[in-house]
Amino acid sequence: MAAEERLQEPAPAAVEEKMRQIVAADEEILIRVFADLTEERRFGNRWVIVTPRRVVVLPEEGADGAVEVPIAQVQR
Repeated sequence: MAAEERLQEPAPAAVEEKMRQIVAADEEILIRVFADLTEERRFGNRWVIVTPRRVVVLPEEGADGAVEVPIAQVQR
């Protein structure tokens, strides 16, 4: 995927720092988008990050609660 085709929304500095802690330095972020629903289907701030290896859902407040799924387990 060419860099100009990637969907990467700007994230607050605190979220960028959390991403750096979770996503490996050699992992390319293909998609980074804000989501406003929690896993309980309530309003809340989350970030969805997709790399060639995995999908990470990161709560905006704290790294606790981050959910990771290997990309091989993601289906259409």
